[in-house]
Amino acid sequence: MKMIRRLSKPITLSATIVVGALLSLGIAHLLSGQTTRNISFGEAHGTAAFVPRDPAKEMVDAPDMVLSFMNSSKQRVLVLTNNNGDYRVPLEPGRYCIEVFSRTGEPVELYERQIKCIDVTNQKDVRLDVALLRP
Repeated sequence: MKMIRRLSKPITLSATIVVGALLSLGIAHLLSGQTTRNISFGEAHGTAAFVPRDPAKEMVDAPDMVLSFMNSSKQRVLVLTNNNGDYRVPLEPGRYCIEVFSRTGEPVELYERQIKCIDVTNQKDVRLDVALLRP
């Protein structure tokens, strides 16, 4: 069994208070430089699906597609569709245009009547279903 070695001089209560006060001042100084601000965002959501070549058939879900939302500042936000082709992504307010890529990075063509750009506003949901053409 190991014995704990005692300090040769006991720490006094006043020394503990001084160290505690210095630590508190240091933390307060660090925190004073931080500012908290609320962020504004809306949300885009929908389903990506392939348009059938035969108009009598139904659309087919497009899982594992990478949707790229690019704003007017050329900032890109990527989101991956789930197994059903569904996606949900928070976006800061602004205008976003969409491009779609396969999981390997190959571009996937949008259906010719597909809406390509959306306007996102604070605390609002925008539904954008994405119709794709099979390669």
